[in-house]
Amino acid sequence: TSDPSNYFRRTCLSESYNKDWLDWSSDAAKTAAVNINTTYPEIVYAYSVADGDIYDVFFYVSDDSDPFVEGTCKKLFKVGPDEYEGKYEDLSGLAHWYFEDVSNLEEMFSQCGSLKKVGLSGDFSLVSSLKNMFYNCSSIEEIEINGDFGEKLTSLQGVFENCTNLKSITLGGDFKNVTNISSLFKNCTSLEEMSINGNFSTKLTQAASVFEGCKSLESVSIHKVGNTSSAKAQLQGDFSKVTNISNMFKDCTILKDVEIAADFSSLTSIASLLSSRTNLEKAVINGKFPTLTNVSSLFNGCTKLSSVDVNFETDALTSMSSMFRNCASITSATIGDGDEADVTVKGDFSKVTTLQDLFNGCSILEDVKIKEDFPLLTNIGSLFTNCPALKTVDIDGTFSSLTSLASLFSGKKNLEKVLINGSFDELTTMQETFKDCDKITHIKAEIILWLI
Repeated sequence: TSDPSNYFRRTCLSESYNKDWLDWSSDAAKTAAVNINTTYPEIVYAYSVADGDIYDVFFYVSDDSDPFVEGTCKKLFKVGPDEYEGKYEDLSGLAHWYFEDVSNLEEMFSQCGSLKKVGLSGDFSLVSSLKNMFYNCSSIEEIEINGDFGEKLTSLQGVFENCTNLKSITLGGDFKNVTNISSLFKNCTSLEEMSINGNFSTKLTQAASVFEGCKSLESVSIHKVGNTSSAKAQLQGDFSKVTNISNMFKDCTILKDVEIAADFSSLTSIASLLSSRTNLEKAVINGKFPTLTNVSSLFNGCTKLSSVDVNFETDALTSMSSMFRNCASITSATIGDGDEADVTVKGDFSKVTTLQDLFNGCSILEDVKIKEDFPLLTNIGSLFTNCPALKTVDIDGTFSSLTSLASLFSGKKNLEKVLINGSFDELTTMQETFKDCDKITHIKAEIILWLI
């Protein structure tokens, strides 16, 4: 033809010819396919054009077997403004094509907005990238991939991004060399469950926005190899080199249960990670975070959150401001060792400088225990602001940099009992600390004597 690079796209993969081409029992499909290359009739040459480059795909054809595919499938079916006008709906017939020695599946189906079904089978052990493979396949409902990926695979970035009708997906293979899973399921608004049958390793560094916009996802578990979980969405492996998980759960509007129990040794911040998840009820964070410095607003606005178990294995933490702000379903909290409570937070807080607004807006919070050393703490402003139900407070630890407890409990009209003990070497004022605490009947605070 005059334009051989697009012949495969415009003719064999056009909307009118799509079904016959994929139904390999069709003699018409075989004839048309063979006619793509009359010099070597046993070989079909197909092309994928991107950025001026032609990517060859070889389909080996015979009368008694299914097509045999090798080469690169990068952008093979991609729909773009300057490309063919075909609109694919059902590519499940691809399951009859055998993929072997294929090296690249990037953007293979990108922008196929009418595509509903895809089936792939074969040996994908040489594939290096699935980046944006199904990007913007907004109608896709079923994806069946029969075959595992091998150690050459390095990128899963954006594989299913904007697949708004996809409800479930399973991937299997060797993911030990994958470096990037950012936006893997971003804006999969119908996704209810996913399974990755393989483990990530220390090569993984980027995991931002993995589940961002998954508005139908209820439970997620990220755990180390060997752990088990009943969560509908699970990632497992060694995450010790991951530096970015920002927006991982952004706009997961019905998310109820989150578990993070893995090694995140390179992570410095999880600030606002679960902020405004208004349906979140339970959270467990239990792992290694030796470089973590910031957990500000981690659960800010989680109005239904009633069960939190956090154990930060870190000595780098500096800010916990607004961590539980506006968590309106919490009734009890323990920071450090102590009795079981709705909220339990353990760790090394020796470098924390601020607890500002930590419980601000926890409207039914009644009992708080802070039983840990905060030697560098200087700011506890608004710690209990908008906590009208507060009844008992027990503070015991080293607070050697704190200078003021002014107005700390001011206006807590239901407050009955306060215990304050420990080291407050720099404390200079407790002005209006207990102002308008009309129901208070028990105060034990050795520091009051120091200030008299």
